[in-house]
Amino acid sequence: MLKPNLAEPNTKSTTKVIVVKTLAQLMQKAGKDVVIGEGSAAAPKYNVIGIVTYRTKNRQILDAMQQYVFDTLGYSEMAKELNIPLINLHSGEIVEVPLKNGFVAKSLKIHKSLTEVDLLYSVPMMKTHQLGTVTLAMKNLKSS
Repeated sequence: MLKPNLAEPNTKSTTKVIVVKTLAQLMQKAGKDVVIGEGSAAAPKYNVIGIVTYRTKNRQILDAMQQYVFDTLGYSEMAKELNIPLINLHSGEIVEVPLKNGFVAKSLKIHKSLTEVDLLYSVPMMKTHQLGTVTLAMKNLKSS
């Protein structure tokens, strides 16, 4: 699974589609099955009003928002061209995974597809952040 950073539908702050397309093509040439997974954080008309972002668990909003982000950034077109599934990590089947010897938590709820891949490849967009100064690969794997 390739996990780009598509926090919002803005090409200035998200992983460029050409980067993910190139990685996907290289993986396909190596005989690997490829999927792209993302759970975007925000999109105007869905959970952003003015400058305020609202959290939601409403599956209809999350599904429509994720499709909008994939479409706006060119991921839907690229995935169709390469015959790669796009997975909305916010919705679908969520499973509970036990954390052996977990210090803070005994289990974690994640999208089932994450339990079925043999490699999760984070493809972050380096950028500045108001709280963390810079965002790199680890923040790209943080769930909301």
